[in-house]
Amino acid sequence: MSKTFLKISQIILAFLIFLIPVFVWPFTNDFFAFPKVNLFIFGTLIAFLFWLASQLSAKKIEIKSNFLYYPLFLILLANIISFFVNWGGIEKFIAFWVFLPFFGFLLFSFVLTSVFDQKNDLVNYLLLGSGAIISCLGIWLFLLPQTKYPLSLNIFGFPLLITNSSFSPSGGSLNSALFLLSLIPFLTFNFQKLFKKEKEGGFWLKIIGEFLVTLIIITGLGVFVFQSISINKPVILPYLIGWAIAVENLKYPVNGLFGIGPGHFFNAFTRLKPLAYNYSNFWNNRFFYSSNEIFQIITTLGLVGLATYFYLVLKFIKTSKKTPEFWSAGIIFLSMIASPANFLLYFLLIVYLTLLFNKKAGKTYPLGKQAAAALGISFFLIIFAIFYFLGRNLASEIAFQKSLIAAGQNRGADTYNLQIKAINLNPYRSDFHQVYSQTNLALANSLTGQKNLSDQDKQTIAQLVQQAIREGRNAVALAPQNVLVWENLANIYRQLIYFAQGAEDWAIASANQAMRLDPNNPNQYLNLGGLYYSLKRFDDAASLFQTSVNLKTDFANGWYNLAAAYKEKGEWQKALDALNQTSRFVTVDSPDWEKVQKEIGEIKNKLPKAEEKTTKGKETLKLPEPLPSPKPEITPIELPPAQEATDTP
Repeated sequence: MSKTFLKISQIILAFLIFLIPVFVWPFTNDFFAFPKVNLFIFGTLIAFLFWLASQLSAKKIEIKSNFLYYPLFLILLANIISFFVNWGGIEKFIAFWVFLPFFGFLLFSFVLTSVFDQKNDLVNYLLLGSGAIISCLGIWLFLLPQTKYPLSLNIFGFPLLITNSSFSPSGGSLNSALFLLSLIPFLTFNFQKLFKKEKEGGFWLKIIGEFLVTLIIITGLGVFVFQSISINKPVILPYLIGWAIAVENLKYPVNGLFGIGPGHFFNAFTRLKPLAYNYSNFWNNRFFYSSNEIFQIITTLGLVGLATYFYLVLKFIKTSKKTPEFWSAGIIFLSMIASPANFLLYFLLIVYLTLLFNKKAGKTYPLGKQAAAALGISFFLIIFAIFYFLGRNLASEIAFQKSLIAAGQNRGADTYNLQIKAINLNPYRSDFHQVYSQTNLALANSLTGQKNLSDQDKQTIAQLVQQAIREGRNAVALAPQNVLVWENLANIYRQLIYFAQGAEDWAIASANQAMRLDPNNPNQYLNLGGLYYSLKRFDDAASLFQTSVNLKTDFANGWYNLAAAYKEKGEWQKALDALNQTSRFVTVDSPDWEKVQKEIGEIKNKLPKAEEKTTKGKETLKLPEPLPSPKPEITPIELPPAQEATDTP
């Protein structure tokens, strides 16, 4: 019985190693990383249970040693410390979900060490099989004519849309290229091993098989490398910006030591990015990962996390084994210097290092009947609790994805009910509350647009509005340092200015907090300035528009809005100067350029002299959006007095 349990555990681990690189499903919003993490955690726990059953049935516990245990434990500990140090400012569920795989990596490494022989070639062939599948898919999609895209698959009512040839189950062309590159040492080793042996039955058949697999993987690697550097080049935060954010974070003693929190680079990005970022090609983009894994660790886990990572690297460098696993792990480590890592790369690294550091020696601890029963029950209850948590989280993700599909099909009631279900299953996700608040507001706006509203309709509208506000606030409470939730809350209050008394003050307070969390983003000042403009507070609007162009002097839309504010104030010369600046940063002869020239001509008629300057640039110009029109048939609700926004309004 003991050997049977051990064999089952080995089979489960083999399936994990083979499936994780190629595993993808459309049942959640994230098709790639989220399913892989769930499969990994569920599979590792089940494999551990069968390993434990094999030990308990033999009335002993055999612990095989591996040098990887200590670095992995320290990395996990660094994540946990950062989690608790930043308790008040992070979204706890997201931080927990980010460091949960490191617990899984430690357990996976332990079970893999316990059930796999160091010289077992099974892992080699499993990874090569996954690589061949990814390569074949990549080659087929690359050769497919562009007219065939998008490819739309429907799996049990969940759409899977492949928009271009860069689709890969690994999560993108760069991930696929790195995975296939890490398999090259295994291919080389297999050929060397074949030629070192005496020619025996099936020798040439093995040579042909190895050659075909090598040809497929090398071709796939070429396809993904080509896509990564030309057709579908991944957008990565510029290295100088990532380094500047990491260094700026080190200036704060606590953050410098323990980081800003696992999985919370985005908070550091919005708060600490330098002004130079506004003049990059990606200035309007927001990044959730740093330029590479080193900068990511410094920012999120601090110097403590960096020390644990370097300890792992040092252990790797000092090993005397120059096996294929060594070179494959080295490729992954080098990739982390060039780009941010993801779950798949970490998983591959753990597989390679576990096999590299595996030691045959171990210790055996005998177990009595009572001790075995107590140990078995304890671990079963712990793993059952983890399964329950993971199951609810997975169910919430599926319900949320269904709600997004329903929203795309204009099924408002289904969208509303499915989002309630998702939040009930997992109330700790700020993005669930954020989207649900927008759904409530959209439904309220839809009802408001109808004619001859009944008393029940008016009551429903008031309820939807109150729920939108409540859910917007809930999102803020869960992620107080995330600028996205404050922007969402400000937008909710802005749309309710004529419906909810006091909404104007709450909108301004929320927008101010968003501005504090993203102080070097000219769009934040443009947005708040646009709100003031809509409220006819033109002095305040002009001041904020001026700040936006100070942060980015080639910000055409900022100059255009500044000109509009000056026109409303009757300061025609300043309006003309702002329009002349606008014309410098829009494309000559474009509709925007013609619009600016027309307005310049109108102002020129009001002034004796004006100078016109035009150069080439690109921007889409638009004035602030007007406030929603008041509905006289709907009685406004009353909000409490606004306070200075800090954590929640």
